[in-house]
Amino acid sequence: MSLIYLYLFVSGLTLGSLYNVAGLRIPQKKSILSPRSHCPHCLYVLSPQQLIPIVSYIKNAGKCGMCRKKTPSSTRS
Repeated sequence: MSLIYLYLFVSGLTLGSLYNVAGLRIPQKKSILSPRSHCPHCLYVLSPQQLIPIVSYIKNAGKCGMCRKKTPSSTRS
């Protein structure tokens, strides 16, 4: 039973991240697929490991892995 809850939790995080990107890009007439997510400060393209919600945010302390500037979660695109 707990495995189902874990699956639902991870699915919710993933879909929430996708909806955030879509909500930010669609009003600006941008594609949700390209360009890939990047740091708004240094334009560093995030690796697949850095796209995992919450885990990567905690691991990098809410900062870009390259320039180490703080990146608000609501502006990731």
